Amino acid sequence: MNITKPSETSSLNLKVEEAVCKFEQELNDKEKDLSYYHLVIDGEYNRIVCDKIESLYSAAGWRKVECSASSEKGERGGLTGLKLYKPDYCI
Repeated sequence: MNITKPSETSSLNLKVEEAVCKFEQELNDKEKDLSYYHLVIDGEYNRIVCDKIESLYSAAGWRKVECSASSEKGERGGLTGLKLYKPDYCI
């Protein structure tokens, strides 16, 4: 028998997976061995999704991670950005 968990009834996990897939595709298209990456994807993801994405990439070993929707910065809505800094990169 398969019991549904409360977390499985939320679209949050689906939105996080969707955004991470888009960011990973964008990252794969970038030049390798950079110390800093700024990725921008279509789709405006809310703060809750961005917080989860930040924690996932931080846990993966990135030194600093910043995720934000374009409208959070007063720009046109519809995009989400992710900044990734390697551990050896100084800001």
